[in-house]
Amino acid sequence: MKRISIILMMLSAAVFASCNKALEKDVVEAGFAPAQPVPTVSNLVVSEVNEVEKIAVLTATVEGITSGMDSLEVGFMSCLDGTFQNSTAVLVNPENGTITATVSVMPGAKNYFVAMAATLGGASYSDVIAYDVPDIPMYAKLAKSYAGTYYSYFDAGVPVAHALNLLVSDDHTEVTLYHFDPFIGNYVAPGLEANCFTGKLDQENYTITFTTDTPPFFMFGFADAAVVVTDAAGNALSEFVVTISKDCQSITIPEYGVYSVNQGGYYEAWGGNEDGTGTITLKAR
Repeated sequence: MKRISIILMMLSAAVFASCNKALEKDVVEAGFAPAQPVPTVSNLVVSEVNEVEKIAVLTATVEGITSGMDSLEVGFMSCLDGTFQNSTAVLVNPENGTITATVSVMPGAKNYFVAMAATLGGASYSDVIAYDVPDIPMYAKLAKSYAGTYYSYFDAGVPVAHALNLLVSDDHTEVTLYHFDPFIGNYVAPGLEANCFTGKLDQENYTITFTTDTPPFFMFGFADAAVVVTDAAGNALSEFVVTISKDCQSITIPEYGVYSVNQGGYYEAWGGNEDGTGTITLKAR
C-alpha cells in the first residue's frame, strides 16, 4: 500500500562537477525540496452493507488537512485479497472531520477496506477492515435479459440472434419470460403478454418450471400459436424446465416447437444446435 513519491533534488551543476571531495551533510540536505505534510486517517467504519445492490457505505476521520497541500487526495480503497494490489479507489472531497463514501462490494466474499490520504509527501492509511459480505439471494442474481443463438429445425444452419427478458414476481416465487420466442417476436412487441410465459422459481435447484395451461399446449395468447415440448421419444410434455447456472449468468431452455393449434402443424421449431435440435443456452447481458 506504499505510495511512491517523487522527491526532487535541487542540486546545481557545480555540485555534480565537484566529485573529488565529499559533500557536507547540510549542503546535500539543502538540495532537497521540503517534504509535503500528509493528513492522517483513522476510525474506519463499515456503516452499511447492501449485498443485493452490491454496495457498502464507509466512514472515516481525517485530520491535518491544511491549505496549499499539493496533489491532495482523500478517500477509500477496497479489494478482495487484502493486498490492495488490485484495489478500487473512491475519492471524496478532501476535508477534515468525517468523510463518507459508497463503494462497490462482491457479495458472498470477504471484502477489504482501508481509508487513505495522500499528498506529494506520501500517504497515510487507516487500519484495514476485513468484512464478510453476505451472499445475495438467488433471485437477485438473475439478469433482466438473456441472449443467444437459436437455430431453426426447418431452416437448418441459419443462426437467429434472440434475447428474452426476465421479470421476478414481488414474492420471488415466479418468473415471467417476456419476448420468449423469435418467431412470435416478429409479430408482437417485446413487452406484450402475447409472447411470454410465467413459471415457478425454485431457488434451491436453480430452475423455472412452466406448466401447460391447455395440455399439451403452452398457449402464447397470440392467434392459435402454442409451444410444444417433447421428450426423447417424441411425446408431448405437460411441463418444461428452464435451468439456471449457479452464477445466474446463463439460462438453458429445451428445444421446442411453435405449433398451430388450428392448422395442426408447426410454424417453427428451435434448438441450440445447427440442425435445430438440442437445448438453447442464453447468456446474461
